[in-house]
Amino acid sequence: MQQTPEVLMQPTRRHLLHTAGAGGLVGALALLAPDLAAAAPELEDDGFEELASRWVDQLTGRHLLVPGQARFDDLIEDIDSDADEFLDQLNPAGSATVFADLDYDADPNLTTTVQRLAHLATAWATPGSRHHDDATLRDLVIVGLRDFRSRIYNPSQPEYGNWWTWEIGVTRALADAMAILREHLADEDVAAFGDSIDFYVPDPWEQFPEERGRITSEGANRVDLCQAVIIRSIVGRDRERLAHAIAGLSAVWQIVDEGNGFYEDGSFIQHSTIGYTGTYGLVLLSGLSRLFALLAGTAHDIDDPSRANLTDAVERSFAPLIHEGRMMDAVRGRAISREAERSLDNGNDAIEAVLRLSEAVDEETAQRWRGLCRGWIEDNSAATILHEGPITRLALVSALMDSDVGAHRLPPGPTVFPQMDRVVHRGSGGWSACVAMCSDRIAWYECGNGENEHGSLTSQGMVYLYLPQTDDHFDDEFWATCDLQGLPGTTVDTTPLPPRVEGQWGESVPEDAEWAGATTLGTMTLAG
Repeated sequence: MQQTPEVLMQPTRRHLLHTAGAGGLVGALALLAPDLAAAAPELEDDGFEELASRWVDQLTGRHLLVPGQARFDDLIEDIDSDADEFLDQLNPAGSATVFADLDYDADPNLTTTVQRLAHLATAWATPGSRHHDDATLRDLVIVGLRDFRSRIYNPSQPEYGNWWTWEIGVTRALADAMAILREHLADEDVAAFGDSIDFYVPDPWEQFPEERGRITSEGANRVDLCQAVIIRSIVGRDRERLAHAIAGLSAVWQIVDEGNGFYEDGSFIQHSTIGYTGTYGLVLLSGLSRLFALLAGTAHDIDDPSRANLTDAVERSFAPLIHEGRMMDAVRGRAISREAERSLDNGNDAIEAVLRLSEAVDEETAQRWRGLCRGWIEDNSAATILHEGPITRLALVSALMDSDVGAHRLPPGPTVFPQMDRVVHRGSGGWSACVAMCSDRIAWYECGNGENEHGSLTSQGMVYLYLPQTDDHFDDEFWATCDLQGLPGTTVDTTPLPPRVEGQWGESVPEDAEWAGATTLGTMTLAG
């Protein structure tokens, strides 16, 4: 299936001494939430170096680290621990694979390989890490990137497996590593890595899955593709590709009346038939929040007036679907089957994205959004976001919780999303419920990539109930242990169904179900 072209570069890899690199925090920096509205410094040469430095700030949090605070020290120790594990698996230069435990037969291992290398680069660039400024580690990463490129990720290697691996998974991590290591990469390295990204993503406005051919990229996929090309273009100083990738972002926040994207009623659709606000929509929001922060105040700032659609979506599309800091499972699609991606994880991602975007709106809106975030954190007794990474997130959250911003909570009452067949009702006692339905617009469910293969009833009237001050909800191994043929609200017919019934990727909808939705009267809701 895969080709292994002759190795292009085989420099000797120096032996790594785990005792090397005992640097402490360098240059104590004050904890300041990024102010996107502030005037940017004068940028020269299209500001490529300033932009690259900003991106590394986002990846490492180096500009937000506060020396001597245990909460940051713990996160840095986690970075180092993971780095040490990855180094233990690192193969000698010129080996068939970069890491001993990751072969290239399974395409997801390609993404993991480059993500590990990017993580090692992040450790090298993070003040306080034991690996900070360790030249040996830095050179090991560069050689690993060269080996990966020459062995498998180059223009002579056709895609296999999932297109996402080649066009998004690898490209984003590779571009991140390029940005972090840019001052130590030879011009030939920058050109070679850039050529590989350009080969698999010749145009971020499109994607190239082998089974479907060339298609227009949409939603979160468009943002991810544009991000990879934006960072690659900054490092490679490619003005034309940078401008094209930035211009491609506007399409994802336009209001649509069919297909994928945001709808006037706040719905977010991905894969044509799935209400996906909580994962794909969130990836879109998170990615854009980072790119807005990167470009703000520069010659490349996003000045499209329609960006207001995105900021409106925070309260119209996302906030109603978050209960006490958890993203409701009714809009998480296949992610409900992922052990490593719980509703709390998606909720934490949403809080981080909203806090980033709050720096790009008027002060009244920003204060309201920060209040929402504070309420989500205070009402969640688990509140892992108060002590878990990444560093940039913890710094943003710490700044919020140390401020005098008060908690803001949505009022009781209904929110109806007709275009994705979802209804949310918030009760006066702090509880929430979501009814997930399907119709000739919205599929029964989505499975794919071996995920959620038994989830066929999750949108057939299932009622998702969220009680106040309850830590777990559906994160307590509910999906792994529940009766999937007897979900709440779906118990009329409990006939066992086979896995992947009605196909994968939301390809099938109930053709005879022309009506699904709700009607409201004040604070009352009737759904069906």
